[in-house]
Amino acid sequence: MTEEEAKAEAADAVIKDIDDKGNPIERPGILTDRLPDPYPNKKAAAAANNGAAPPDLSLMALARHGGDDYVFALLTGYFDPPAGIKVDDGKAYNPYFPGGVISMPQQLFDEGIEYKVMIVFLTPAAVVFLECLLFLLVPLAFKGQINE
Repeated sequence: MTEEEAKAEAADAVIKDIDDKGNPIERPGILTDRLPDPYPNKKAAAAANNGAAPPDLSLMALARHGGDDYVFALLTGYFDPPAGIKVDDGKAYNPYFPGGVISMPQQLFDEGIEYKVMIVFLTPAAVVFLECLLFLLVPLAFKGQINE
C-alpha cells in the first residue's frame, strides 16, 4: 500500500473529535488516528465474538518482543486440535495462543482470494496485515501519541 492509498483508506473512517471551540465534530480520518472501535461497548463486543471481547491488537506487534512474529503466528496458526484437547463450540484451537484455545475464529483462509497466478493467499495476507499495522503504528510511537 502506498502512502497515498493509506491516506485514502484512513479518510474513509469517520472520527469523532472536538473542534477549537470545544464542540463535538466528526471528521475524515488521518494516518495518525486510532481506528474507531466497531462496538459501542465491551458487552456488545463480547456478544458479537463468542462471548469474549476482542483485545486491542493495535499495539501487539510493538508491545511484545517478537510481536510481529506472534501476530503472524496467531493469524496463520489455526489447526485441528490434537488428541485429548477439548475445544468447546464457538472456540478454535491455536497453539500460538496461551492455553491453545481461542475465542477468535480463524480470520484468514488458504485460497481466500484467487490471483491470476493462482498463489495461495494465507501467508501474503498475514504479511500485508503486519506491514500495514507497523506502517501505521511506528510513527505514533515516536510521536508519543500511543496511549495504553
